[in-house]
Amino acid sequence: MFKEIFSFEFKSHLKRPMIYIFTLVNFTLAFMATISDKVRIGGANDAVFSNSPYVILSTSLLMTLIGIFTTTAFINTATLRDFENKFDGLIFTTSISKFGYLGGRFLAAFLVALMPFLGLLAGIAFASISPWISLEDVGAFHPGAYASTFFFAIIPNIFIISAIIFSFAATFKSTLHSFIGAMSILVLYLFGQSLISNINS
Repeated sequence: MFKEIFSFEFKSHLKRPMIYIFTLVNFTLAFMATISDKVRIGGANDAVFSNSPYVILSTSLLMTLIGIFTTTAFINTATLRDFENKFDGLIFTTSISKFGYLGGRFLAAFLVALMPFLGLLAGIAFASISPWISLEDVGAFHPGAYASTFFFAIIPNIFIISAIIFSFAATFKSTLHSFIGAMSILVLYLFGQSLISNINS
């Protein structure tokens, strides 16, 4: 039953425009920030290439922080749809296991939540080879930098965020509580960054 629920949930997300809108927005933001001389994110400057591994990583980490709310939107849709449509009573009268139901929905929503960040990395990559960027601002193309950022930074971050939001949504069955959870993650991150900054200073 896990496979069936996962497949249904994943295909359901792909039929909605939200995933493509978020992916396009991330692609555009990363593309414009990479080719721009005035707007720089991720630590790019005159001494650091716009497509350096450091910039790719730091840009992606910043965007996963902003992406807390897009991730919340995907997780909410997967977790609360049955409750909001009053379909949960029928679902829970069947022989579906808790793991199959919750696990399938979580995994599908988690994988979908990763897709906009593929758009982010694609935006940086395409900007690096576009005719609109100064050759002085870009270095050699390092596919390993994109892959390592995705697997070792984006996936763990989005998984942790997704797990927390999913827990809030499944426990309280409320969109409001899910976004409270998202805000809590953001506040805790900023608080932690403030502590680290104070220690370093």
